[in-house]
Amino acid sequence: MDEAKRDVRKSKSRCDVEAEPSASDTSPSGDRIAPMNATNRWREFALSIPTLVKAPLTLMAAFPAACAYLLSDPPASFTRFALFLAGTLLAGFGAAALNQWSERSQDAAMERTRHRPLPSGRVRPGHGLVFGLFLSIAGTVLLLVWFPPLAAAFAAGTVLLYWLVYTPLKRRTPYCTEVGAVAGALPTLIGAAAAGGSVTPIGWNLFLILFLWQMPHFHPIAWRYRRDYAAGGFRMLAVEDDTGRKTGLHALVYASLLTAAVFGPLLFGAGPVYAIAALLASGLFLVATLAFLQPGRREVSAPRLFRVSLIHLTLVLSGLLLDHGLSRLAG
Repeated sequence: MDEAKRDVRKSKSRCDVEAEPSASDTSPSGDRIAPMNATNRWREFALSIPTLVKAPLTLMAAFPAACAYLLSDPPASFTRFALFLAGTLLAGFGAAALNQWSERSQDAAMERTRHRPLPSGRVRPGHGLVFGLFLSIAGTVLLLVWFPPLAAAFAAGTVLLYWLVYTPLKRRTPYCTEVGAVAGALPTLIGAAAAGGSVTPIGWNLFLILFLWQMPHFHPIAWRYRRDYAAGGFRMLAVEDDTGRKTGLHALVYASLLTAAVFGPLLFGAGPVYAIAALLASGLFLVATLAFLQPGRREVSAPRLFRVSLIHLTLVLSGLLLDHGLSRLAG
């Protein structure tokens, strides 16, 4: 009888051990991970790539780079333009993957990002790191082989600044946003350098526009998700600004400076088509930024300012390209 009881206790103990999840069964976000064989894991990795490389954000960043390239009068070659885009996108994809690899623990603490591939456990950290390094190096080498070295130098600088400077600064100072804005604007210099081997005045002007634009573009995002950023340990301005007044003023100052920068291309030959686009874009942006400054309307005006910022950039860049194309046809 005693022996039978001992067998029952041993059996129950084994069941308890088997039922208890091990550390390898749990993602950094605390979610239980279903066991996967090699085939399923690589399939899951492939499906996770668009999220891992922040595809929508990186593709959006490539648009100003393409504009800078085309506005710097490159040789007429679709192949070279495609190679330029490929190199720029690969470097951008790599920087995004490396950023997520570094922030996987912080992403696991935030509701908005806890289901990303790395914190959710769908992609192993080592795979994410190797993939990010591979893309970054591939993009930089592609630019180095086909274009002047300055383009590759700017691409490498973008990756290193975004990954090794901006990413750790997000947990140390609210001024990390300015550093991130430099990294976000550098693709315009990649485009200008790839077109002709040096940065043209219009290239520098586009860099300034992109740098200034990112502050009033990002602040409404940070304000909406300030509690999430605080949970992840990120020291954004919105996290340390209880009333939101500093965040609103910061956005307004940069939007005002941006308005001046947007009219810079008129000094370098841009015509009336661009002037109309710049006026319309600046007016919409300033009105939306002023609304974001109002305390009683901030929760409603934040998503509106974010949407208007995207319209602003599209109008400015499309106006530049259209104006440039029309002037070449007329000339």
